[in-house]
Amino acid sequence: IFLEPVDPQAYPDYRVRIARPMDLRTMQGKVDARGYASFGEFEADFRLMINNCYRFNPRQSFGRAAGAALDSYFTSVVGRASAAAAAAAAAAAAAGPGGGAGRSGEVGGAA
Repeated sequence: IFLEPVDPQAYPDYRVRIARPMDLRTMQGKVDARGYASFGEFEADFRLMINNCYRFNPRQSFGRAAGAALDSYFTSVVGRASAAAAAAAAAAAAAGPGGGAGRSGEVGGAA
């Protein structure tokens, strides 16, 4: 559902109801062209795609359920990645200057 732009012939009212379409192929093109300056920009396009899905598809439709499932998965993956990055940053900060290298330059301070 989200891989390609919405077909205007199959859904002629889509562009009337959705001002800024977004899909995964368009996002992949932006990634390939280095069109995102930050993860926040990528996430904004993803959220736009999901919000468009919610806006266009009826509550009990397959399309809306697929959007909810993809949204949940994305949120879960981003949450785990954020937690891992925070843990790594905390560990690096706790290690102090030099990133935890000991006197001999080996990790753990082996002499």
